[in-house]
Amino acid sequence: MKFRWMTCSIAVTLLGCSTEPTLAIPKAPHGGTLRPLLGQSGSVEVVRVDQDDKPGQTVITAYYYDSAMKPMSPMPDSATWKSKDRRAGTIALKLTGDALVSAPFAASGGIDGELSATIGGKAVAVPISLR
Repeated sequence: MKFRWMTCSIAVTLLGCSTEPTLAIPKAPHGGTLRPLLGQSGSVEVVRVDQDDKPGQTVITAYYYDSAMKPMSPMPDSATWKSKDRRAGTIALKLTGDALVSAPFAASGGIDGELSATIGGKAVAVPISLR
């Protein structure tokens, strides 16, 4: 009887009594790709919007958030997207409302690259892959 009780208490201890805190990963409010800002508190959500009226054209929209997932203040007034594809150029994103938005550009398949902006006087670059 003692053996069963010890075996059960050891099993419970090993299986369910963790003191590790659980990490809550916030959801991207606009359904995009959410990435932490390296070296900064906060994150950026990048959304790819394919243009229905312009086949083969897409727009990149970036939303910057503080550590509480509230819109960053002040918001960067511009950003750039640099594709990993050497043939593609750099795409500028401009502040429009509460987001930074690119002009439509030709894109087929995945978009892989780096989003860069200046936040608090520091250049911050985040690798992003959009499908």
